[in-house]
Amino acid sequence: MPILRSFYNQLLLAKGEYTEIIAAREECENLYGVFSNILCIIRLHIQLAAAFEKIGRSGEASEELKTALDMAMPDGIAMPFAENAEYISKQLAALKKEKEYTGHIDRILELADRIQASRNKIIGDHFEKPEDYGLSERELKIAKLAARRLTLAEIAERLHISVGTVQNHLSRIFSKMGIVGAQKNKRLELEKYFKDAKTHN
Repeated sequence: MPILRSFYNQLLLAKGEYTEIIAAREECENLYGVFSNILCIIRLHIQLAAAFEKIGRSGEASEELKTALDMAMPDGIAMPFAENAEYISKQLAALKKEKEYTGHIDRILELADRIQASRNKIIGDHFEKPEDYGLSERELKIAKLAARRLTLAEIAERLHISVGTVQNHLSRIFSKMGIVGAQKNKRLELEKYFKDAKTHN
């Protein structure tokens, strides 16, 4: 139950329902006290810090964050802070300026950067729509095969279409992508487009 409630608070935070988190404070403290879950208690103080900061009560936000840090530091707990860095980074920076919790905050920020990089990679690999260059799905498939240096006949065989159809598609692909010049150079340019796209992803 404490873990489920902690996850629910996190959902409220993501939805911007900050006052609901604050209003549920006593209920959460009672629940976490019964089961004595230190990680949930730390998370609650972080969530409260984020909520108070978002509604302009910075003093209370800072106190909540300090409480969370005091509880977490003896065991070197950093992940709950790092996961919420987008909400508490301003407060962390302020505490670091005051030379409070410096080593712990450095570790949190380093971990937060790694988490964000991993999130960006997951989003880029699985959720963002890849660049289509204005091509249809069929044209994109042919363009990628041509960029891999497959011959017209090999592309035709793989896609179960005629060589003439592949040629027609390639002409439209080159036109849409603004690729001009000799056929060999067009293929090289096409290869470069998709190589660059793969590098950026």
